[in-house]
Amino acid sequence: TPGYLLDAVRANRARGVMGEALFFYEGLRQRGDLLADTLRATVYSEPAQPPHRGESVWRPPALIVHEDDATTKRTGTWEQTTAPGYRGKALFHRDTSYAAVEYEFDIPASAWYHVLAFIVTGTLTTDRARFSVYSASDTSIHVVSQRGYLNAGWHRLRSAYLNAGRQTVLKLDNHGVLPGDFIVADATMIMVDRKRSPEAVFTRIPRPDDRHIPRSLCLSIYPNPAHDAATLLLDLPHTGEIAVTVYDLLGRQVFEALPGHLPPGQHSLRLPLGHLPSGLYFCRVCTAKYRTVTKLLLAR
Repeated sequence: TPGYLLDAVRANRARGVMGEALFFYEGLRQRGDLLADTLRATVYSEPAQPPHRGESVWRPPALIVHEDDATTKRTGTWEQTTAPGYRGKALFHRDTSYAAVEYEFDIPASAWYHVLAFIVTGTLTTDRARFSVYSASDTSIHVVSQRGYLNAGWHRLRSAYLNAGRQTVLKLDNHGVLPGDFIVADATMIMVDRKRSPEAVFTRIPRPDDRHIPRSLCLSIYPNPAHDAATLLLDLPHTGEIAVTVYDLLGRQVFEALPGHLPPGQHSLRLPLGHLPSGLYFCRVCTAKYRTVTKLLLAR
């Protein structure tokens, strides 16, 4: 039970044992990830380092830059969308004049990084959104459709080698967009590519007061479309009880998870959906103050 597991961990801590090895981890996934989510929200809510790694953080948190951040450079006229983006409303541009959004990151260490863009889709959006990714050695162009819902959510553009320091990593512009089509700008993300940079050293572990506290409840799902499981990325603006429910197109509940009491900030929750048939689903997250829904496509 969750209570027994928490008592066992606290008994370790009282004896100076600062970590555990959990065997038969499949049990953490039962009952909608009840045990896993209980640990994540309580005794495992703070980052910790395995003793054998020294000061290097193996999987540092991904870095996210938003389209309306102070360091983001916008060219042309951009307006807020009516549809929700990754955090609140995204930005769109429609006329034929040149428009661009340049995203600047503070790279913590020289390494290979996955570069991703959050795609907001619609029937009037362009199928020719052009992203330029600037690595240490080259610039690559990636044309992404924002029209079909299959691309909605986080979309990986490439793995790029980036040198440490502040620099522009990504640019979105409307070159090649047809007259009358919308181009939408939203959040971007980089995360270390450990397969290509196993030697990179990341030493900073975020403390609770360092975490990004969002202004409203935001959620996204990655990957989307998903195969057997997906990860729900959740930005929580306040402390509270969380309920996650997945519905099919007929409004029937097909999955539920109760992560419990979570602190404000960014959280992730695994959605094991391998028992469901292919199709379109709706994922709803509820707190005492907020409620939001996003689409999830299962494709096998």
